[in-house]
Amino acid sequence: MAAVIGLDRETLKDICLASRNCSIANFNSPVQLVISGEPEAVDRAKVKSQEAGAKRIIDLEVSGAFHSKLMWEAAMEFKGFLEEAVEFNQPQIPLVSNVDARPASKITAIKENLVKQIYSPVMWEDSMVYILSQGVDKFIEFGPGKVLAGLMRKIKPEAQVLSIEKIGDLESVLSRLKIPRSQ
Repeated sequence: MAAVIGLDRETLKDICLASRNCSIANFNSPVQLVISGEPEAVDRAKVKSQEAGAKRIIDLEVSGAFHSKLMWEAAMEFKGFLEEAVEFNQPQIPLVSNVDARPASKITAIKENLVKQIYSPVMWEDSMVYILSQGVDKFIEFGPGKVLAGLMRKIKPEAQVLSIEKIGDLESVLSRLKIPRSQ
């Protein structure tokens, strides 16, 4: 996998198609896309991306061709696991899936999207644009680092992103959002 900085979606889609067995795995922001697939195909796409004017290409140290059709078998195994071992409750709010950047509230749709997420591209930018269109302008990023906050700055610089990297950050974030802590 490799991050490609500075090419538009259509140009990179064409490059991936010409490179065979390579596809866009992540639509992260207007300026950042990630490609995935067979290593040789990704290498061909990287060369063609440079030739097409990509500003930067960053190899990603990963153990698989995630979010590509090469993950189909793993997705089917995961589907079996979901059906046999995981009990879902009806969500109280819709979940926006990175598969199609649309809300899902039915358990069957959520399960389907979890499976599709393994072999489909991550529509991060589209998901954030949809959420922003619903009037949301504050986001909370959980976990170490601020990668998603950086992507949001490229999508909508004025959106507020708060980070919770460790449990101690929770109080500060709740306070900044003026949310009383439940007892």
